[in-house]
Amino acid sequence: MKDIIKKNHTNRTYIEVIFDTIRTNVQIKHDELFLYFLSINNDVEFFKTIDWVGNPGVQMGDVIWGELHAKRWEKVLNILNASPDQLSFIPIKNFLKKRIQSEYNSAESERMMNFTRPDRR
Repeated sequence: MKDIIKKNHTNRTYIEVIFDTIRTNVQIKHDELFLYFLSINNDVEFFKTIDWVGNPGVQMGDVIWGELHAKRWEKVLNILNASPDQLSFIPIKNFLKKRIQSEYNSAESERMMNFTRPDRR
């Protein structure tokens, strides 16, 4: 897997497919391979173009999508926080924190909409 990641580290489509496959089929290696990728390519602009959290799937009941997405992005940030190489990840961590805050803002808007328009559910 590392060879494939290294060979395609600048190809957005390949990286997205590779990590979608890893996330769904080789979860035990996800964090290690994610940090390996970032050791090769830690360009924040490239990082922003990848869907690192994937599709949350079908949810039942009253789901606040913004909160669900925020939790998934927090998992990505937690992987970076556990890494010994903190300095090189600062720009990516800043992006993730802003993304997470944006998702929580969206969640708050969803809650407000559900409160003011209960018929919307």
